Amino acid sequence: MTLVQSRIHLVAWKKFIQFVTILHILLHGRPMLEYELLRELFLLLKVKNTPLKHWLDSNDWQIAEAMHDVVLFKTSSMILKTNFVVVSADAMIAIDAQQWINIHGYVMQDWKCVFVLLTFEKVEVVQLQTTLRV
Repeated sequence: MTLVQSRIHLVAWKKFIQFVTILHILLHGRPMLEYELLRELFLLLKVKNTPLKHWLDSNDWQIAEAMHDVVLFKTSSMILKTNFVVVSADAMIAIDAQQWINIHGYVMQDWKCVFVLLTFEKVEVVQLQTTLRV
């Protein structure tokens, strides 16, 4: 491996650490503010080649948005290539009493049914007041 290849491999590894850190935070529903704190943990544990830059809160959202763009592109491509699409919606209430709606679909890919998450949105509930007139 040449010096240039070695340097490219090291930079890719550092970005991979940051990518996996953000993916872990998102998968476990943790606040994105933990991203900055995890750098300190990695340094304390002496994780080899821990990146020293790009650990700000704004950086984690940029990486998360890039991840979202890739997923959106792949989902759109998958839906455009299929002949069969089923869309479904499911409302749910979280443990903190917030209401969410999950809109997902299924597409046929090589005669296999593949799940596709289309959106997961928080529902803003507006309370309606009724006035009785006597």
